[in-house]
Amino acid sequence: MRIDSDDKASFIELERRDEGGFLVLAASTSILEFTARNRSIIISDAPAFLRDMAAFEASRQGAIALQGTEEEFELRIRATDRLGHLYVGVSITRWRALEREPLRFSGGFLYDADYATRLFADLRALLRDPP
Repeated sequence: MRIDSDDKASFIELERRDEGGFLVLAASTSILEFTARNRSIIISDAPAFLRDMAAFEASRQGAIALQGTEEEFELRIRATDRLGHLYVGVSITRWRALEREPLRFSGGFLYDADYATRLFADLRALLRDPP
């Protein structure tokens, strides 16, 4: 699934890859020419995120976050006003071999509330247990 900014200058792309019984995502993002990617993000809290997302979708207040294990990934969706406009953000962290400090990327963009229904449906399809 792909989440694009209104001006198409930024995006967050998530692809599901189930491995060894784990829900694994490949995430890539580009925010105004800054890019990051991690192809092996284990997601352990998908059911809780989907419950939180249902409440968030109904109220359009507050924020929700989908997190990977080991603090290597976070997808944030936050309401920016009472009309339900959204901010979509992402953090991707990668450890490089033999390095003591990780590489960290964090950024986001405003997301048109008119497309929020599709965003939530795509996230449900991506994270739901396979049949």
